[in-house]
Amino acid sequence: MPDPLNVIVDLSHHNGIVGLAQAQAAGIVGVIHKATQGTGFTDPMYATNRTQAQAAGLLWGAYHFGVGADGVEQADHFLRVVQPGPQDLVVLDLEANGQGPSMTLEEARAFVTHINDSIGRFPGL
Repeated sequence: MPDPLNVIVDLSHHNGIVGLAQAQAAGIVGVIHKATQGTGFTDPMYATNRTQAQAAGLLWGAYHFGVGADGVEQADHFLRVVQPGPQDLVVLDLEANGQGPSMTLEEARAFVTHINDSIGRFPGL
């Protein structure tokens, strides 16, 4: 059996500068990138890596790291930053927050419902 290939990579500012043209040449087909967290944080590498990924012809996705705060306000912040096109994957990263309050299920429901109401589709989870 051939070695499996991870064809989608998950990136954030924690990865630093990455060569997405080289990644595409090595068989990567898409990127899912952290875009936002809470109601005010924007990943500083998001725009740079999105531009690189699009120039390399990679599929694009963005995720929001949910925290314990108003779900609709978090969704609005995410949408302002991401401005997703119809082919862009949008995702809510719902996990324990080691640096503060975690997003509750009610906040997550408000987030995904507001995304659906705004762009006509639910985000992945």
